[in-house]
Amino acid sequence: MSDHENLRKFLAGQSPAWLADRLVRAAGRDRALLAELQSAASGRDAVQTARQELDRAIFVSGFVDEEEVGTYVAGIDRALEMLAGLIDSGHAAQAAGLAEHALQLMHESAESVNYEYELAECAGFAQELHRRACLAADVDRRALAAWLFDSVSRDDYGLFHSAVADYTQVLGEPGMERLRELIDTAMATGMRYPLLQMAEQAVRPLGVDAVVDVLAKDLRAARQYTRICQELISAGRDEQALEWARRGLKERGSERDHGLSELRVITVSLCGRLDKPTEAVELAWEEFAANPSLEAYKRLCEHAVTEGTWPSWRDRALAALRAQPRIGESSPVPDSYRPPGHSTLIHVLLWEGDEEAAWRAAQQGGCADALWLELARRRTSTHPADAATVLRQQIEAAVALTKRDGYDRALSLLAELRACHERMDTLDQFDDYVTWLRNANSRKHSFTARLKNACQPR
Repeated sequence: MSDHENLRKFLAGQSPAWLADRLVRAAGRDRALLAELQSAASGRDAVQTARQELDRAIFVSGFVDEEEVGTYVAGIDRALEMLAGLIDSGHAAQAAGLAEHALQLMHESAESVNYEYELAECAGFAQELHRRACLAADVDRRALAAWLFDSVSRDDYGLFHSAVADYTQVLGEPGMERLRELIDTAMATGMRYPLLQMAEQAVRPLGVDAVVDVLAKDLRAARQYTRICQELISAGRDEQALEWARRGLKERGSERDHGLSELRVITVSLCGRLDKPTEAVELAWEEFAANPSLEAYKRLCEHAVTEGTWPSWRDRALAALRAQPRIGESSPVPDSYRPPGHSTLIHVLLWEGDEEAAWRAAQQGGCADALWLELARRRTSTHPADAATVLRQQIEAAVALTKRDGYDRALSLLAELRACHERMDTLDQFDDYVTWLRNANSRKHSFTARLKNACQPR
C-alpha cells in the first residue's frame, strides 16, 4: 500500500471535527488551499477562484529580488496545484485555459523577477499541467499547435526552452504537422534562433536527416557544422559527418570564428576513426598551432604516433612552445586566453615525465603561480633549496593580499617551507625568515597574531 493510500485510510477513520480543525489550520498557512476551501463553502465557481489565485500569485507590482524569489515561486506552485484539482473534477478544458493564462502572466512578469530560472521551473510545472489538461479534454491538436508556436516564438526568457519536444506526444501527428507548417512559413521570412530551435525539436521525431536539414538552413557559424557532425556521429554515420566537417573547415576556416577549434577537434577524431592518419595529424597540428595546450599536444601525439611520425612533430611542437613570449615580454593580444610565459611547455614536459626540463623552462620563461608551486613541491625532496625559494615568493604574495584566505595560505605554505629547511638542516634560517616576515608586516595585526601562534622561533 502506498503512502497516499495509507494516509487516506488514516484520515477516513478520523472524526469530521478533527479533520475540519486540521484543514482550517493548514489553510491558515496556505493561501491557495484557503481559497479552494472558501470557494467550496460559498458555492463560488472553482474556476474563477483558481484564476484569481493565479493572478494574485504571479502578478508583480514591483520587483522580486533574491530574498523574495523563493516565496514568490512557492506561491505560484501552490496556485498551480489548484489546476490539478480542476482536472480531476472534470474541468480539464477550463484548467487548460487557466494554464495558458498562467504562462502568459509569467512571461509578462519575468523581467521583474530575479533568477529567471526559478520562474522557468514554475513555467515547466504549468506546462506539465497544461499537457495533462489538454489530453484529458481532448483539445483540438491543430489549435494547440498554433498556441504553442505563438508562445515559443514570443518567449524571451527561456520559459518554453524545450516545450516543442515536451508537447510532441500531446500534439500527435496532426498537431506536429500543423506546427511544422507554421514554422516553415515563419522561417521563409527570415532566420531567427527561436525558430531554428523550434524547428529542430519539431523534426527530431522524423529522424537525423530531418534534423540535419534544419541545422543546415543556417551555416553562418562553425558551431553549426559541429552540431551536424554530432548528430550524424550519434547515428553512426561517420563518413557523412566527415564530409560535413571538411565542408565547414573549408567554408569557415578563413573567418574569425570561435567555433573553429571545436570543429577541428571533431574532424581530427573522425579522421582517426576512419583510418586517415595523415589528415588527422595535419589538422591536429593546425589546432595545436592555433590553440597550444596540453590537450592539443596529447591529441597531436596520439595521431602522429599512429602515423609513425611523432619524433618530428614533437620537435616542431616543443619549438613552438619554447618560442612563446616569456613573462615580461610584450606579445600580440591573442584571440583567447593563454597561460602566462612557458606554462604550456611546462605542462607538456611534466606530462612527459621530464621534471628537470620543466624546471629549466620555468626558470627561462616563467609560468603561472600555481605551476611554480607544483614544480616546487615536486623538488622538495631532491632540491629543497629550489623549493624554498619558490615557497618564500608564494608566501609573500599571499600575505600581500591582506585577506584572511591569503593569510591562511601563507601559514600553510610556511609549514611546507619549514619542512624544506629541516631537510637542509637550516632551521635557524627558517626562524630568521619568520622573524623578518613578522617585522615586514607589523601593521597587519591579524596576520602577525596568527603567525605568532602558528610559528614560534625555536
